[in-house]
Amino acid sequence: MAAIDIDNVLTSCRYIEKPDHLEVKHLYPTIDLIHDAVSSDDFSVLNKCVVIPKNYDSDEREYFTKKEPRDILYNDDLWTTEYSKANINEINRCINFTAIKSEQIKKESKIICASLLWIVGKQAKLSSLARKCENIVYMARIIDNLGYNSIFHLDRNPVNNAFLGALKINPVTGKQRRNRTLKNYLMDLSDGCLLGNTTLAECG
Repeated sequence: MAAIDIDNVLTSCRYIEKPDHLEVKHLYPTIDLIHDAVSSDDFSVLNKCVVIPKNYDSDEREYFTKKEPRDILYNDDLWTTEYSKANINEINRCINFTAIKSEQIKKESKIICASLLWIVGKQAKLSSLARKCENIVYMARIIDNLGYNSIFHLDRNPVNNAFLGALKINPVTGKQRRNRTLKNYLMDLSDGCLLGNTTLAECG
């Protein structure tokens, strides 16, 4: 495999707090790697990619958390920012794929989330991008629970209507969500459409 061009990887990375250290021995989710995985349906290489690198200046955080920092890999079903935070007081975001029953929807969710962290969209703080990913996974779970088998079936009216009906209701309170909250969810979901401007559009 060709040597990793770390400068190019860092340039494509969408979150502002770019890691000071990206080890050449590791792989990172470039558009080429994601395209190869999707087109061949072979995720063996992509699964080894680091989606959230650990913060190497982590002695203080390790003292407080009692956990040894580690890189978060694409294959992990919990993508946490715990080991990459700049300071101990930052909110820990956790992109949790474990509750998605459909393997197809889980696969699609990971592709979208990895792309938002590394490839498409505006640059933002890691915590902001991770929040977007949390929302995307939440909406993927709604689609999964409705019995559909693809996020991309939302372009079908029956699926879209059922999804919006479920999204409008907060499952904890049973009350209808505010329009602003719904707008934020849908804006995050629309960011996934940016993949249509990449070579992934060739994969359908």
